[in-house]
Amino acid sequence: MGTPQDLFCTAAGTDFTINLAAYSWSTDDWVIHVYDCASSSTPTQSIGKISIIGDPAGIISLAIFVAGSNDLWSESEVTGLTNAAVNFSGLTIDDPDVRAKTRVSVAIAGDLTQVHTASAGIHANQIVRIQAEGRAGPNDTWIGGNIAGDITADGAYPLLGGTLDAIGNVRAWNSISGTVAAMSEYIGAVRVVGDPGSTPAIGGISGDILALGSTARISGIYSTGPIGNGEPDAASRLLSAARR
Repeated sequence: MGTPQDLFCTAAGTDFTINLAAYSWSTDDWVIHVYDCASSSTPTQSIGKISIIGDPAGIISLAIFVAGSNDLWSESEVTGLTNAAVNFSGLTIDDPDVRAKTRVSVAIAGDLTQVHTASAGIHANQIVRIQAEGRAGPNDTWIGGNIAGDITADGAYPLLGGTLDAIGNVRAWNSISGTVAAMSEYIGAVRVVGDPGSTPAIGGISGDILALGSTARISGIYSTGPIGNGEPDAASRLLSAARR
């Protein structure tokens, strides 16, 4: 990996664009590290939606890494990350050729939710790890830990990191209400992990969990809160996807 280069800081809580064509590095495996640059340790600011544009020549892979400033990119879906920001809106990639080369990991202390004007969601070829762990609030409460935007992985082969998981690990403290969809290949784990004795109660999983390839599978769905949103077919959508 080459020497890190600071690209820019932008206003907290706003959507912004990264034009890959504006940069040129000697390596063909790019990592773009995004985090709250206004906070020295524990993040206090939120990040809007990131739009990736441009298709620079020679790039083989692109990793978008939304994690703490001292973290280093890892292909591991099980290794926990430190938080990049409070809330985060997500990621879009304009060029389909670039999206087919892109993998993503995200760690936040709040929610995957709309922060500025763009709706929340992440769409890339490969999702390594998404974690929304929440954070301590007043009077022994826990704040955040919700994934409200859709998470979509195209799963175009070959996947990097020696895995068949187009989506490796999606983990939230309180709730997952967005759709988690692998258009091809596998989903490793989708988990809601909050204390089941919490007040208010853990929200659980109400979004669809879908592995849509002809040979795809879901290795694990786990929640300390309810699964399904009260609709008669909600749980069956999860189970039928897991049995593909």
